[in-house]
Amino acid sequence: MKLRHPLVIAQGLDRSNLFLRVRRFHAEGQKHDAVLDEILELDKPGLLYVATREDTESYATELRDGVLRGVEAAESRIRIDRSRLEMMRGYAETDGCRRQYLLGYFGDELENPCGNCDTCRARTDVDLTDDDLTDDDDAFPLQSAVLHRDWGPGIVMSKEDGRTTVLFDREGYKTLSLEAVAGAKVLRRARGGDRSLPAG
Repeated sequence: MKLRHPLVIAQGLDRSNLFLRVRRFHAEGQKHDAVLDEILELDKPGLLYVATREDTESYATELRDGVLRGVEAAESRIRIDRSRLEMMRGYAETDGCRRQYLLGYFGDELENPCGNCDTCRARTDVDLTDDDLTDDDDAFPLQSAVLHRDWGPGIVMSKEDGRTTVLFDREGYKTLSLEAVAGAKVLRRARGGDRSLPAG
């Protein structure tokens, strides 16, 4: 029954919360994508009738995968927000120069304490730059792209007292001991387009 110009007749439904929509597509892929988009935009439960069991399984798989991706993205967002909160708590509790800390948060460096913030004026400031860098410290310069075995790609944002703070794409800010990182070999510099670190 491949009609070139079918006549579609639909009678009204007696329930105001039900509706019938007929749309015409020229390619199977267009229909499939449109149905998925329509389902994902719904804000309440509904029913979807499809022609075959194969279609049912295909839609169910894609919808499940879409939901899982959404959950992973939401969990990642929560981790990143928590890490930002921890960084701000660190700012409030630091004994070091607040300007150095804040610039480090944004991936910049101030060579010496500013002398103007409350910790500098109270003379409780600690120079947050690390002038006595070891070979291991040089492995992760500021703004360098790195890869962590578990947390994936990130950018080195600051370094102080044998520690480095990295902003990871999926995990947010993490402060790592350079000695522990070197010993466990879980972090390394990314090269070019390299964005993966083999597990092990």
